[in-house]
Amino acid sequence: MMWLMLALAWLGALPQEAEQEEMFRFAVEVRTVYTDVFVTKEGQPVTGLTAWNFELLDNGVPQEVKLLDASALPLSTILLLDVSGSVLGDRAEQLRAAAHAFIEGLEPEDEVGLLTFTTDMHLRKGLSTDFDTLHRVLEEATVQADTSLHDALFAGIKMVEARGGRPLIVVFSDGLDNMSWLTDVEVLEVLKESDAVVYAVAVEPLWRAGLSRSGRALREKTEMSATEFLQGITSTTGGKVWHIDAATNIKDVFLRILTEMESRYLVSYEPVGVPREGWHTLEIKLRGKLVDEVRSRPGYLVSSKYKQSDP
Repeated sequence: MMWLMLALAWLGALPQEAEQEEMFRFAVEVRTVYTDVFVTKEGQPVTGLTAWNFELLDNGVPQEVKLLDASALPLSTILLLDVSGSVLGDRAEQLRAAAHAFIEGLEPEDEVGLLTFTTDMHLRKGLSTDFDTLHRVLEEATVQADTSLHDALFAGIKMVEARGGRPLIVVFSDGLDNMSWLTDVEVLEVLKESDAVVYAVAVEPLWRAGLSRSGRALREKTEMSATEFLQGITSTTGGKVWHIDAATNIKDVFLRILTEMESRYLVSYEPVGVPREGWHTLEIKLRGKLVDEVRSRPGYLVSSKYKQSDP
């Protein structure tokens, strides 16, 4: 992964300290764990909950939780857009309109950046509150050939984790990758150590008809792999996949992602009665409320290579 870190440093996407060391919040702040939680009833966000409403188990051990004011923490968002010809097609204008609407919906203190990818990653605009410049940059998007989704996602994780806000990654892709150095498993392992929330807008591949000539078994195997990857990166972080087709209004989906992120609760706790290192399974339930969904990351990983000495 070091070559990717060097590439990010060259792009100017990371601060100096991140150039020197891979940083994961779960690894370096294991004394406090933060997790975003989304609660709905009849399809609508549930508001007005307090810390008492949240019952959290870390590896089966009850924890005392605090509820932070998520609205007081700015979002740090990377828009990760696949602009390869096989994905974008005639959706370019729709995608630009969706990204513009997302940016316009942000608060002035929020940060947002744009990373497009095909064979190579292109950092169009680093994380900043300069929305006007980003609006202009969006009009310069280009279309190329193959896809390096895994590498681009890794870059996005590193950029948002290096900031002080609530890290969010919005991916627009069909989920296929034919050019990355990193594997899907490696990216998922990085996400287990990250507290970024990933949302994916899954595009129906434009090459579906061409694949059909290769036989049904190959077509189903390829599409399942892409679908599973997008489902994996979102469920690992407590996010969600929106599957769209030619009739879907992409702008509406981007705005729903922003609304959902702004409606999430930010729960924190200091782990008690559990080992510091290793995989931590999280279970979050709600007291005193009847709801339809409580969605958060299923757990987090503290790697032994990031172990820190007790003071």
